[in-house]
Amino acid sequence: MARLDHVILHVDDLDAAASTMSDRYGLVALTGGVFPDGVANRVIPLDPPRYLELIAIVDREAAERLMPSDELLSFTSRKGWLGWAIGGIDLDEVSMRTGVEPVAGSLQDADGVTISSWRYVAPSDDAGGALPFFVDYDQTAEERRTLWTERAATAAHPAGSASLAWVDIAIDEPRLRGWIGDLELPIRLARGTPRIRSVCVRTADGNVIIDGDAIASGR
Repeated sequence: MARLDHVILHVDDLDAAASTMSDRYGLVALTGGVFPDGVANRVIPLDPPRYLELIAIVDREAAERLMPSDELLSFTSRKGWLGWAIGGIDLDEVSMRTGVEPVAGSLQDADGVTISSWRYVAPSDDAGGALPFFVDYDQTAEERRTLWTERAATAAHPAGSASLAWVDIAIDEPRLRGWIGDLELPIRLARGTPRIRSVCVRTADGNVIIDGDAIASGR
């Protein structure tokens, strides 16, 4: 079944952002890995297998060498909520429907060992992050659920159990539906310049609205 898999927050400093997430919202960001292009991540486990992902450039030389210049410029200029992903889908069917070929992705640990791999289909223009990408991991659904259940236990969020309540997105609904079809997902649509406006996480203490722009800039 299709699900909202994760939401990505692009920050200046992973350690600072993780500290703010813990101090301000009671959400613990676990150490993640490094992408081949010099970007690293931390992950905040939510209701398995959903999660929030913090990402930042940690190897500027690798990023400048491996990212196309226009892609690097776009990436560095977009701090805050960067994008969101839909999982639990037939990626080949999505590829046929959209006419977009799947691309392979992977994540390595500090020793260069691959710890996760996947394929994804992304729009050529993601409308400021308002249009999602579709992802299919090289793990079964049960393996993913077990992995993220273990990670949630490791995180032991001070806020208690945490789940993704909704994502607030500014985009015209026809444009969104033209890309994702009639999938029912926990999203709220708004008018305005296309972007992810906020993310709401449900905790034991109630719903919290995460201010991505503030965290990204260190405020």
